[in-house]
Amino acid sequence: MYAAYVNENNPIINDQILPTIFSQNTIKTVTGYQGTNKDVLKQVFATWHFFKKNGTTYSRLNSAVVGDMNALPYVRHQYVRTLEDALSSKQANCVDGTVAMASVLYRMGIKPIIVTTPSHCFLGYFVDNQETNLFFLETTALGAEFPEEVLEQVAKFDIFDPELDAIDRVLVTEAF
Repeated sequence: MYAAYVNENNPIINDQILPTIFSQNTIKTVTGYQGTNKDVLKQVFATWHFFKKNGTTYSRLNSAVVGDMNALPYVRHQYVRTLEDALSSKQANCVDGTVAMASVLYRMGIKPIIVTTPSHCFLGYFVDNQETNLFFLETTALGAEFPEEVLEQVAKFDIFDPELDAIDRVLVTEAF
């Protein structure tokens, strides 16, 4: 059901998000799967960085019901912010962040998937057009502060890119 909220044709992607991504110098063009797997990862990073630079943080808003959820024991639902709402409020819960990122990635030509569990939602995406390499992204980490030792461990993964890390650190430093 959440896939219905993915809108790769939302004008805000072409009019605001992509130009901002290009101005942040994380990528110069959108190539989808026309490059290497590393190029795909850079496009995903650029999208993540856009939301991070925008100040988007995790927000636990997950219900349209004001009051006791037990009053509606057979009706379970999730409030989903539109892309415009998530950008203007600078907030996203697990569904909002996943849908927003999926919309931008799909517009870039990268195949996203939405993974749901009974109490959570997160983003998956393929780094190749053959759909053999599936990666996952936790959108609720947007705006989170991580201890240096966690960042050091992440740096050891083979997908770590010192160039993108340096760009991110400079842009974050400039923001504050």
